[in-house]
Amino acid sequence: MPVSSIGEATIEDILGTPLEHRKTCKKWKKENQDRNRRYRQLWSDTNRRLHTPSVPIAQVELVQ
Repeated sequence: MPVSSIGEATIEDILGTPLEHRKTCKKWKKENQDRNRRYRQLWSDTNRRLHTPSVPIAQVELVQ
């Protein structure tokens, strides 16, 4: 890709042509959505386990 002058890059040099850039953005967006979905799933599972006591709390207090 042509650089307009030494030490000066055009937006096309950095991002590629607008079409390439759009494809890259779509790919990144999809990857991020997948990753976020996995993390949300993981956290909701973890939180459910943390906040669901296997024994009701009232019984635990009575035992102590």
